[in-house]
Amino acid sequence: MNKKWFGSILGAALTFGSLFAAEWTVEETFKVKNVSDVQVSPDGKEVVYTIALPVIEKEKSQWRSEVYLSKSDGSSAKKIADGRAPEWSPDGQWIAYISQPNHLSMVSSKDGTSRSLAELSAPVIDYHWSPDSKEIGFTMPAPIQLWTIAIDGESQPKQLTEGPYEIKTAFPSNTFDWSPDGSEIVFLYHTANSPYGLHHADLAKVEVASGKVTELLVDEKVKCNPLYSPDGEKISCVVGESFLASSVFILPSQGGQPTILADTPNKELFFTGKVIGWASNSKTLYLSETKGTLNELYTLPLNGEPPISLRLSNRLNQSFALNASGTHLGFVLGNLSIGA
Repeated sequence: MNKKWFGSILGAALTFGSLFAAEWTVEETFKVKNVSDVQVSPDGKEVVYTIALPVIEKEKSQWRSEVYLSKSDGSSAKKIADGRAPEWSPDGQWIAYISQPNHLSMVSSKDGTSRSLAELSAPVIDYHWSPDSKEIGFTMPAPIQLWTIAIDGESQPKQLTEGPYEIKTAFPSNTFDWSPDGSEIVFLYHTANSPYGLHHADLAKVEVASGKVTELLVDEKVKCNPLYSPDGEKISCVVGESFLASSVFILPSQGGQPTILADTPNKELFFTGKVIGWASNSKTLYLSETKGTLNELYTLPLNGEPPISLRLSNRLNQSFALNASGTHLGFVLGNLSIGA
């Protein structure tokens, strides 16, 4: 474990203590701000995150999401947009976000200039920047397919997958991931006539320029969260006989037999656990998994050794996200102390 890297981990604190005061009321519940989507900038100096606020009016009851930007120490926090799911461009110049269900927008991290990137025909399910910060890949339904759009403001969305390659949604984990050179995208898909049922998924990759699809891992198992290694030579993927018994597979990015890494304590990386990302040296994975009532942070080596716990605190940690350069980790840190 790189101690310097670990020392730079950033947490956003959310305090629930006031809810347990003697005069607690239902109204107090709606004063809590729900923090999520903590994303650290590529240089580690700034953080973007979402705050969800309840709106209770005479004829309206809903959550309103706002995107905030602050320094990495929490100072100079300011609202930069109405929306959710912010993500930094790898060059740190832009922050993309979903402004409306059918709308992708972006705001400059330097001067706050914002603009709509695309008004789409269906709601955005998942999206990610290309490594060169010139395109955004996204999925939208009817049926769920993979698309890209250039951020030049003039291009139209380009559909990459079609026919039998319907993208498999795997909330809350990634459905697809760009290769480090931006030439390919690895994705999960399933077919309508699959003999293995609705939750089954297979793994493939598509060439961004040509749309050529290459199947990588086709079998009866359930899968989620495919991720390219920073060196582009490997792809990690969570694979299991069921959602409650999963392991991390490592495949050569050009195809070949997978290697199965050591089991995690619970073998549950679909819902309560998650592979967060690769270390910058492409030799280790970072992951989280529930341990008791807490989410534990682990490193998982590629050499077959068991995962190593990196306990952050005795408080609730959630919403882990690794920044684009692999140097900082953003997360939500909950404080459940009574009377705080």
